[in-house]
Amino acid sequence: MPSIIKARMFAIPVVVIAAIGTAGTLHAATIPATPPGSQISGTGAGGTGIGFVFATTAPGNDNSILGSPNLISLNWAFTAIGPIDFVFTPDNAGDTGPSNTTEYLFNNVEVHNMTGLTWTGFQFQLGSTDDTGVFHPGSTLVDFDTPGNDPSPTSSIGFSSFSHLDKTLAFLGGSVVPSSTVFVSFSIDVPDSLDSPFTLRATPAATPAPEPASLLMLGLGLAGGGAWRRYLRGALD
Repeated sequence: MPSIIKARMFAIPVVVIAAIGTAGTLHAATIPATPPGSQISGTGAGGTGIGFVFATTAPGNDNSILGSPNLISLNWAFTAIGPIDFVFTPDNAGDTGPSNTTEYLFNNVEVHNMTGLTWTGFQFQLGSTDDTGVFHPGSTLVDFDTPGNDPSPTSSIGFSSFSHLDKTLAFLGGSVVPSSTVFVSFSIDVPDSLDSPFTLRATPAATPAPEPASLLMLGLGLAGGGAWRRYLRGALD
C-alpha cells in the first residue's frame, strides 16, 4: 500500500510540469514589422493610404493602460467619400512571448480630407476581406481593445458623438472641413494564435447634400417670395 501512495504522489508533479512545459511553447500572435525602407499600403474607393508597422517589442501585453509599445502608424488620404482598407496578416510562428493577446497602439494616425466636402466625422471598422474583394464587417477576432478601452482613443478635434464598440470606432457630430487633417489614436487587440488576415477600414461621413425635392421646394419658395414682393410694390404704386 505505501508503494502505491508514493507512486501517485510522484505522478502529480510530473503531470503539472508537463502541462507547464506545453503552455510555454505557445506563441502570441503578432503583426510582422514593415521592412526598413518600405511601407504598407491602403486602397479603396475613398483614396489611398500608407503606413508602417514597427517591431513588436512586447508580445502578449494585453491591457497596456499607459499605451502599448507595439506601434503602428497610418496615413489616410481621402479624395472621395468611400472606404480605404488596410489588410494585416498576423504571425504566431516565430514569437517566443507569453501566450496572451497582443495589444497594438495606432499612435500616429492621420486622416486627410481631400474630398472638397465637409465631413461630420468618420468611422473605423474591423472585419475581413474575401477573395472577391468584398469586405465583411465584424468577421474577425481582432477588436478595438474592448472591453478594457485602455488607453481611450483620442482625436485632435472635438466630436459630439463618439462610439467605441468591439468592431467599430466612430467619431461623429463634428466638422472636418476640406483640406484639413485630423490626428487620432486608438488600440486594437490581436488574440492568441491568430494567423488569418484582418482588415481595418476607414470611411468618412460627409454632410448630407439637400435632396432634389428639398431644392425644388426651396426654389419655389424663393420664386414665390419674389412674386409676392413685386405684387406688393405694384399695389402700393
